[in-house]
Amino acid sequence: MHRYRKRLVRTLFLASAVLLGAGAPCRGGATGRARRAIVLFDGAFDDLAALLVLANSAESDLLGVVASPGTQRPWDAARLARGLLDELGLAHVPVWLGRERTLDGRDPPVAWRAAAQGLLDLYADIPTERFEEAIAGMHAALGAAREPVDVLALSPLTDLAALLETHPRDADRIAIVHAAALGGDLQPGFNFRFDPQAAERVARAGARMILYSAADADRVTLGPDFLFEREIQAGQPHSTVSGRYELLPLLARILTRGARIEAGMRFAVWDLVPATAWLEPDLAGPPGPLPEGVLSPRTDAERPRGCEHRADGAGAARNGRGAVPSRCPELVRLRASAAEVQRAIRERLVVRRVPDTRALERFHGHLGPNTVLGAVMGLYARSLLQAAPNFGIAVHYRGPLEPPRSCFIDGLSFATGATPGKANLHLAEAASVRVRFERSDAKGGLEMVFAPGLRERVEAMSAPGADLERGCAQLLREPPASLFEIVAR
Repeated sequence: MHRYRKRLVRTLFLASAVLLGAGAPCRGGATGRARRAIVLFDGAFDDLAALLVLANSAESDLLGVVASPGTQRPWDAARLARGLLDELGLAHVPVWLGRERTLDGRDPPVAWRAAAQGLLDLYADIPTERFEEAIAGMHAALGAAREPVDVLALSPLTDLAALLETHPRDADRIAIVHAAALGGDLQPGFNFRFDPQAAERVARAGARMILYSAADADRVTLGPDFLFEREIQAGQPHSTVSGRYELLPLLARILTRGARIEAGMRFAVWDLVPATAWLEPDLAGPPGPLPEGVLSPRTDAERPRGCEHRADGAGAARNGRGAVPSRCPELVRLRASAAEVQRAIRERLVVRRVPDTRALERFHGHLGPNTVLGAVMGLYARSLLQAAPNFGIAVHYRGPLEPPRSCFIDGLSFATGATPGKANLHLAEAASVRVRFERSDAKGGLEMVFAPGLRERVEAMSAPGADLERGCAQLLREPPASLFEIVAR
């Protein structure tokens, strides 16, 4: 009977995977190293969707979010960003308040803000007193970083330009500015048209800019077939969101804001597409020269003469002032299909990156670094493998079996749903931790170990007299890709 039940469960899981279109079990963009970024954000629904995917991705290490002028007023955008980050367990990621208007004092079109009003009640109770000024916050974050940081411009470049005007040397601390700045005809999109002076100043400051085209993003739309896959294919009403992807309900709430989803109704998610391509670079082609005449006449007038693009894709020249370096913007086009981009988005919505610490504390009895670390590894593995909890995954743990280090096992069980009673959590004693995760449908597996130095850090956090709460908070702040190494697949 037991064998029959296991076979039945296995068959049902396989069937559900087919219905859900699980796709490739492992993310192509998971490199084992987190990428640091500052996000410019103006509170549009596509910005909020992009921030959800960025914040919940194990590969990203967000140093801060700048609430810039654009679709929302900066303080409204700041509330939205702060509320979303808090909901995802990332209260440590700062939100900085940007300028109220463009560099030349203009407000965005009223129609843009009117269209975005439905988002404002998502996180309406966040006080504006929580926000530091953007230039000071960005300058401090860049100065503290050990290596150059990417800037993801989901909004106009107003606050970045103001930063580089105030602190010109910060341009050397920026690796690449990724901007969704071009419209479908490769002419300036909203983020450039709204504040063209900002784009000019960023280019003149010497920052390398990579521009994405809305023509590519327009090919990627999310509709009921994405948000409510299981219910549609089963012919059921859109009353619940598929349980396989834990964060799809939050994405649906962002996109719809309570509106009824009709069959065929779809949402363009412009800024979400380059954000996903930043997480998974294989989705896009290499950077290349920006065609002449693409930027606005005002920007072209400021474009450096003799601008040349090197073989590595980095265009460099000098502007009319001689000693000040300037860079030519570069163009990146998607080479992935719309389905491949949708798959990359969906894979980052399987589980929360940060465990629900209150539920974890109830499960284990108290919070400690080992338990938190086990939960983070379990969620990370499920995200990479696209594995359902409980009967959808098997866990093979080799490591210490004595507390406090064995508390790691409870964290694994909490995050994966695997238990000895279901015969999918297997334990073996060893001196150091090594865990193998396998999908129950045999469509993927991987092994993880601690990153160098992590064991010693956790032991120090667990020592008598140590502040356990502080140790847990430190671990939760770090991207999983920096905590663990994937040693086998």
